Amino acid sequence: MVFVVGCRTFTPTPMDQVGFEERAEVQTEDDVTVRVVVLTAEEAKAAFDCKLYKKKIQPVWLEITNGTDDEMLFLPRSIDPDYFSPLEVAQKTSWRWSKKANREKKWYYYLNQMPFAIL
Repeated sequence: MVFVVGCRTFTPTPMDQVGFEERAEVQTEDDVTVRVVVLTAEEAKAAFDCKLYKKKIQPVWLEITNGTDDEMLFLPRSIDPDYFSPLEVAQKTSWRWSKKANREKKWYYYLNQMPFAIL
């Protein structure tokens, strides 16, 4: 009997190279600009190195520019009650035989999340 065990590597494409930003919808009000785009399944696979749509996760890229002197807070669950945190997404898409890749994925998702403080 032969067992073959492979180690999955985590190799996302850098967000600025995926190409979805040119489709972003933009709206500005009171010196606050919001850019948003829903990634396609192919864009999500490239950006996050996993099949998010297969896991019923719809990735949304969001950028908020605060041109005011006030600090603002971004509360994702106030926008989407079905919001998944970066670590929840990493857990839902983890690979059974790749602990190192899963750790890399968790850190990548965490470091690339939308910040809560919009300065």
